[in-house]
Amino acid sequence: MQRRRFIYTLAGIALGLIVPAGLSLTPEGSEPGEKEPFVPAARTIQQAPNTIYLTFDDGNLGLAQKLGALRALGVPATFFLTGQAMKSHPRDLEQLVSEGHQLGNHSWDHRDFTTLDAGGISRQIKATEAAAAHVVGASTARLLRPPNGSVNATVRSVAAELGYEIVMWDWDTRDWASAPASYMEQNYGPGWC
Repeated sequence: MQRRRFIYTLAGIALGLIVPAGLSLTPEGSEPGEKEPFVPAARTIQQAPNTIYLTFDDGNLGLAQKLGALRALGVPATFFLTGQAMKSHPRDLEQLVSEGHQLGNHSWDHRDFTTLDAGGISRQIKATEAAAAHVVGASTARLLRPPNGSVNATVRSVAAELGYEIVMWDWDTRDWASAPASYMEQNYGPGWC
């Protein structure tokens, strides 16, 4: 039963990158409730060898179960949420941040960035960052996962101009395609990393 629950939890996870656990979202000495979030300087994320970094895309669905499983396992994750989800589910967002998980930018409303011009992409990213700051006073730490992983030269250019690092995944759990738990067991079972 425990194994099956873990497998189902993993089915909601896309594997990718996470910001180092020691990164503070609020600068020391800042007052609680300040609306201007701390934004780390642009950097390249260094991956630790033999480490799995868990990420969720627009992971507000079933968030309580995901957070419970992560809490039980003592595992941090990065949640790439849309601005609409942040605005619609403020309590979930507060819980996610208070439990020490990283917040990333996944657009305002999950539009395919490759169909937008530079201004449209910029508005999507900025609106999501503003939602994070308004709802919980947090930042998306300048981590961006474009919806569907759709990236082109314009997306890369706008992300760089705004100081965002595009963070993708190495393995896709195919949860979006309703892949069964057996898919996870077959492809991501013991010894797969």
